[in-house]
Amino acid sequence: MNHPGYAPHSSIQLQLMESHKAGNDVEERESNGEEEEEEEEGGREVKLFRILGHSMCLKRKREPQTLESRRNAVRSWGNQPLRTADPDIFSIMENEKIRQFKGIELIASENFVSRAVLEALGSHLTNKYSEGMPGARYYGGNQYIDEMETLCCNRALTAFGLDSDNWGVNVQPYSCTTANFAVFTGLLQPGERIMGLDTPCGGNTSHGYYTPNGRKVSGASIFFESFPYKVNPQSGYIDYDKLEERALDFRPKILICGGSSYPREWDYVRFRQVADKCGAVLMCDMAQISGLVAAKSIKFRGWRSHGRMVKSEIVAGGALQLIEIAVDIETNGREPLDCPRESCQGVSRSLVGESAGPRPKPYLFDLVSFRGMSFRVILQGTTVTMWRFRGRAVMPLCHVTSHFSSFGVVIHHAVVVVTLECVNPFYCCDIVTSTTHKSLRGPRGGIVFYRKGSKPKKIGILLNQGDGSDRYDFEDKINSAIFPALQGGPHNNHIAALAIALKQVATPEYKAYMQQVKKNAQALASALLRRHFRLVTGGTDNHLVLWDLRTLGLTGKNYEKVCELCHITLNKIAIFDDSGTITPGGVRIGTAAMTSRGCVEADFESMAEFLIRAAQITSTVQREHGKLAFLNGLHNNKDIVELCTRVENFATKFAMPGFDE
Repeated sequence: MNHPGYAPHSSIQLQLMESHKAGNDVEERESNGEEEEEEEEGGREVKLFRILGHSMCLKRKREPQTLESRRNAVRSWGNQPLRTADPDIFSIMENEKIRQFKGIELIASENFVSRAVLEALGSHLTNKYSEGMPGARYYGGNQYIDEMETLCCNRALTAFGLDSDNWGVNVQPYSCTTANFAVFTGLLQPGERIMGLDTPCGGNTSHGYYTPNGRKVSGASIFFESFPYKVNPQSGYIDYDKLEERALDFRPKILICGGSSYPREWDYVRFRQVADKCGAVLMCDMAQISGLVAAKSIKFRGWRSHGRMVKSEIVAGGALQLIEIAVDIETNGREPLDCPRESCQGVSRSLVGESAGPRPKPYLFDLVSFRGMSFRVILQGTTVTMWRFRGRAVMPLCHVTSHFSSFGVVIHHAVVVVTLECVNPFYCCDIVTSTTHKSLRGPRGGIVFYRKGSKPKKIGILLNQGDGSDRYDFEDKINSAIFPALQGGPHNNHIAALAIALKQVATPEYKAYMQQVKKNAQALASALLRRHFRLVTGGTDNHLVLWDLRTLGLTGKNYEKVCELCHITLNKIAIFDDSGTITPGGVRIGTAAMTSRGCVEADFESMAEFLIRAAQITSTVQREHGKLAFLNGLHNNKDIVELCTRVENFATKFAMPGFDE
């Protein structure tokens, strides 16, 4: 029956489908891409399917995940070991570990760190953001980060014997290049002048460098005006007279000492004089020698027996920052009389003393004179009294002026352990920068030390100090240049690792290590010199040797490649020759890394033999194939294979710091 307004729909006849027909329909739907799908919508599970060619949708409430299922989901991506999470990267890292273990590492700017440093670098500290300085962060939750960074700063000052009243430090730079550029940014206006050692003469490009065609290589030259001083091309030593002449003409705002490939000591006293004359801030980049600076170890030994001086001398090489004096005396029951300062020979008005503990009653003064500076030994009874003094030594041999016999005192033994494995830049310089990963055996990064407090009266007019200010203002300028001007948040894992390394630096074991580094460099240099090879400057005062290969007709590039194939790593360097042209005619060889693996002088004698053999192979290949086809002569070279085997057998005898056995 039809009702008014009712429009009948066309009816669909329902049929009972046979099973094989249904199966055919499924196959047909699959072939037409009509597959069932599942989606999620508003916390519900949505299932899409088709019936007789018509799309249907079924929605049902999805059961919530349990806490344990969510924990398991986090573990599935967050707690996988590297081997499982990324086999490709794991394999590459394992290959690099094997390369380090089987090879001889002679790159002067590389070293091996301890397991503790590696653990800190790979720690949860990577997770924390901490822009700003301790106590003044842009983020919350940094109470332990502040504690860690403050500890790192304190350890940095302690490692180099610095007083926190007169020196500050920033441990946040990502590299020494960043640290150097932060100093320039904080203290200079764009286009102002800096002056450092020329890169082909052993300087660092971060101090400014132009190629011979005038191209500006580093940011220091792009944003500031840089001008180099050079070494004497015949001797390889810095020409300080020409340095002074150039500085007085150029008038840099910052004068830089320190470099990447200079094997001799730096005359910081002369640099200070030049900086004062031209009104410059004196900055030292001690990246290569920071470990040597930290390892104070030049020794004075002097003792008396019944009023007669048996031995009294101090061997020093330049500026001294801290002196520790220990004296063992016998008073024979008598209390020595006070020795007034005015009556003691050689007392300097500039004497500055700083006790390591409560000040004892001064019984007697023993004066050690260092050309205008004097140091007191304060004796009390039969105890050993430790005192520290700041001063400067510029004479290779100094003597002790003693007055013990006048007071009936018998000294059985007196030792002054003061001086340094290299001359200390902190006495003369205003700012000192460094890497943290080379001879310091820390993580890869940078550090900046800067003077603060009152300025010495004799320091020249400093940068932006023309108003006659008597206090340094480096701290805020440098800190704000590092952040926010140049960097974001510091790498807290790096700072923790650096704190660990600096704690190690303050130990006697580290001082012994650095002494061995120098001994090994001397042994390597002697081994090459005995065979009449030419070294730049004729030797070394630190941890690196510069081997001039031009006398052999070789280039540093080809020799470096042969060494690499033999599992010896070192780096080519440019040498400034007599004609003024730049040629990659040498290699730089460092002893710090292999000393960290336990090598001593005899081992470096063996390494010298390997290096000489590599030079012979390089010469043979170059003679047979020429310079243009040189690389073709390295394939399947039996001499290289034989030397590589010898090197691996040698290197694998030594332990590798931080690696599992």
